[in-house]
Amino acid sequence: MKIVIDCHGATDIGRVRATNEDNFLVADLSKSMRVQATSAGLDHRTRLFGASQGKLLAVADGLGGHESGERASELAIDTVANYALNELQWQGLPSESQTEQTQSTLRQAVMECQSRIETEVELRPQCLGMGTTLTLAYIVWPRLFLAHVGDSRCYLFRDGELRQLTVDHTMAQLQRETGEEVDIDAPASPDNVLWNVIGGAETDLSPDLQQLELQLGDRLLLCTDGLTRHIDDGGIAKLIEGVADAEEICQRLIDAANGAGGRDNIAAILATFNEGLSDESHSELVSIEQSSTIRTSYALAGQVLMKWTPTHSKLIYVLFHKEAPHGNEVVSQPRDCDEAARVDSGQYRQPRRFSRSGRTYRQQRHRDCLRRTGSESQ
Repeated sequence: MKIVIDCHGATDIGRVRATNEDNFLVADLSKSMRVQATSAGLDHRTRLFGASQGKLLAVADGLGGHESGERASELAIDTVANYALNELQWQGLPSESQTEQTQSTLRQAVMECQSRIETEVELRPQCLGMGTTLTLAYIVWPRLFLAHVGDSRCYLFRDGELRQLTVDHTMAQLQRETGEEVDIDAPASPDNVLWNVIGGAETDLSPDLQQLELQLGDRLLLCTDGLTRHIDDGGIAKLIEGVADAEEICQRLIDAANGAGGRDNIAAILATFNEGLSDESHSELVSIEQSSTIRTSYALAGQVLMKWTPTHSKLIYVLFHKEAPHGNEVVSQPRDCDEAARVDSGQYRQPRRFSRSGRTYRQQRHRDCLRRTGSESQ
């Protein structure tokens, strides 16, 4: 059985804030092999990529104001991506003996974020107090691993019901758990005071770790409090229910939060899990747009090429073809990963958005796919 994972992530500045301190990550994890030399004809390819091994999703809400908060959440996302790339074992579904190791790796990734921010503060003392929340999901179907710090959230929507998987690390939630009375008249609202956060004034970090089994039809939502401070769980469930497209759901959530005031930045990632086509010629395509919106869709006879940009702030994904079905446009692979990186630098036009049906595709050469901006189509 083939599982189709439709992922979409988006962030919005809101209606009040001058800067956006929220950051997010949607990444497909796959193996690669760099070919140094060969006598076989590989179509000038220097790196080969295998099938997807999992998904990595993360949202981070920066604290500390203006540049400090934005930098803190950016550092967290950057660190998680690099740590997963170099430390996380992508070998399919972990065995029972490997599960504990996977959780330990995710915990260490969060601790590495703490170290990165501490180093940043040493280099830039004016950023003292900068911090960020982090909610991280690693998916190897059907298992979901979560690591969480702060008051961003992860929700599971299943059979018409929305369940919050994470616990808010706020003073208000802590008081509720211990039976203390929450002082709503305090100068700083307990709902806005975090006792567990990456960076900040404290160095004692305690990430929550958990795992669970996903099912077909499930929907997973990661979001910052810019959404949940305006829309309650019942409202979120109504916005998710009855809509199949992950991108549309994300936009509905952001529009609802802005419509209710938009007092904070908003970040949301939505993932759906459905049974897909059994045809092995169908494979995954992830494209990135200038609007900081990442879209996952599906095309025929494709493979994914992934390349970090030099700033490590984005991923570029380029689809290339082997033998495309007649009448389908499938974008060819660039000659090497460095050339793929130049797409983001402005030297080449970014890959076009792809339709899920594949009916709009027609074959074209590499030079037609990544032609220089301003040149005419051939």
